[in-house]
Amino acid sequence: MRKFLLLVIGFFILMALIIAGPKTNDSINWGTSPEMNPPHLSLLPNETSTFANVPAISSLDWQTQGTEIHSPEFFSSGVPWAREISGSKSVSIDQFVRTTDGGFVMAGETEALHYGWYDYDGLCVKFNASGKVVWKKEYGGYKNEWLDFILQTQDNGLLLVGSSQTDNHYNKKYDAWVVKTNATGDIMWKKWLRHQFPQTQGLNYDSGFDRAIQTSDGGYLLAGQAEFGGQGEDRVLMKIDALGNLIWEKLYETEDDDGSSARLVPTNDGGYLLCCYCGSTTTMDFRLLKVDSLGTPVWQKTYGEARFDFVSDLIAHKNGGFVFAGYTQQAYDSNSRDAWVVRLDEGGNIVWQKKYRGAKDDSFSSIQQTKDGGFIAAGRTNSFSSTDDAWVVKLSATGKIRWQYRLIDNDTEGATKVLQTPENKYVVAGYVRDNSNVSKSFLHQLSSTGLSGCPNMSIATKAITLGAQISVTSQQVTLKENYEVVYNNSSIISKTAKLKVNDGCK
Repeated sequence: MRKFLLLVIGFFILMALIIAGPKTNDSINWGTSPEMNPPHLSLLPNETSTFANVPAISSLDWQTQGTEIHSPEFFSSGVPWAREISGSKSVSIDQFVRTTDGGFVMAGETEALHYGWYDYDGLCVKFNASGKVVWKKEYGGYKNEWLDFILQTQDNGLLLVGSSQTDNHYNKKYDAWVVKTNATGDIMWKKWLRHQFPQTQGLNYDSGFDRAIQTSDGGYLLAGQAEFGGQGEDRVLMKIDALGNLIWEKLYETEDDDGSSARLVPTNDGGYLLCCYCGSTTTMDFRLLKVDSLGTPVWQKTYGEARFDFVSDLIAHKNGGFVFAGYTQQAYDSNSRDAWVVRLDEGGNIVWQKKYRGAKDDSFSSIQQTKDGGFIAAGRTNSFSSTDDAWVVKLSATGKIRWQYRLIDNDTEGATKVLQTPENKYVVAGYVRDNSNVSKSFLHQLSSTGLSGCPNMSIATKAITLGAQISVTSQQVTLKENYEVVYNNSSIISKTAKLKVNDGCK
């Protein structure tokens, strides 16, 4: 009988243990915040996490910095986070791309010590979806290198474009520069492009690339500018193959100066839309050039009014046509600039145009169409504090403001690029400059309503929407002839960059 009772008692104890199960982190109450969809994050030295807006967790065994957080659910790409990137001197990496693994790669430049003096090197930093640094690479030669755009390629590598003095450092001119890397930032090939003109005894002038797209044949189309001996800048469009070999190149000459800040968008008929600004020291307009698949001009239009009109970004609209964003200063008696968005049809005709006004200067640097058919724009505003603030604005499909925030600090900031992620969050890159004019860069992931994970960082603003009055005129463009393209592959190295990547919250 005693054995039977012991067996019964043992059976019930065993059943109780099975029902209770092992104690896991899944039993933790994470709260009901819609932004909580956590995960696994390894922290690097000099890197901290952003825990703002996250419920306090006391039951987890937090380890020291440099080890892993134990919960497999904590910190996914759904949680707002902020990162600040700084170096021994200025760091400016204001362009980024979302990679197929859900992470981000930023591109730009950093001041680096070269033989006793500081020049600039190209710079890339890879983050995973939760804001952890994966790798940091610096691309440098004898003199200055600048990276103005980054593109993820079909093989999951990167294409970096900009300008460089390394192959042309004796006469201090800049060459257009393109670098192909693998997925971890190691150089696969690199090329320099230089223009020389026979009538000037082979003298060469400054060139640079601003944009790139990968074409269906695996090659690339590059857009940029070339300056010719004080005669102003002309637009450049170049086609290269998958290994960087030149296929064709076109220079577009107009009656006035075509400045930098080129943008390049494919069109539905297989051609491309190329943009730039044009003007003088007292006026500035925005110009669109439509070309066919071989770069031959089809039409050109200029958008502008009395004073300064500048475009920073151009995108294709998912329903056809295009959208551009920048700023406009429409009257000579106006001392402030208004942020500006214009919707165009396929022929470059204005469908609607809006400007966004605070008390002082406001401008957009980036715009992207969102899943709901509206837009997310980012730039800077000086209308609501004594210094520039980074500014993020959600717009409707017709350009009306839905919400707007400033990401503020005590220094001068600006947002340079914004995009919406598949999880309906927003990622914003930009810069911070202190009183000594040393710059740092930031990458913030915001919530689906634009809120930052940093306490008191997202501050609502009061800019209003107004109609803009920009006119459109047709212009004449011709192809420039009688030049020689020097295409070189010079020595340059990549190395691990020495940067600090910290929590971006203050």
